[in-house]
Amino acid sequence: MKLDHVKLDGDATTLQVVDEWLDLPAPFDALMRSWLSTRFNLQTAAHTQSPWLFPGLMPGQHLLPAYISTALAREGIPEQLGRTVAWRDMVKDAPPSILAGLLGMTPETAMRHAELAGANFARYAALRH
Repeated sequence: MKLDHVKLDGDATTLQVVDEWLDLPAPFDALMRSWLSTRFNLQTAAHTQSPWLFPGLMPGQHLLPAYISTALAREGIPEQLGRTVAWRDMVKDAPPSILAGLLGMTPETAMRHAELAGANFARYAALRH
């Protein structure tokens, strides 16, 4: 994800996911603003203008997922638990089949998360309009 996938407009913070701009709710909006002002790995001459939201350890590259997982684990946040909670929260607001395609999960697994989260998409089309 690159810096131009985040927009700051007054108090609003939005994040581009594919073609949609999504409002980041509190506390994630504050976390994003804080991250943008304190991104690390920008010390070398070739890396100061990195376009990546999460700059990697090598100039021109993004941060590797394994690095993020390790950092979260050091803070006591188990990666899989966080992912599961995030999925169950997302499937309350968007159809599991769409999320599955966007985020690389099988539709069956996404539906299982939706069922466990108590999501009901019988009214989704009407709500979307």
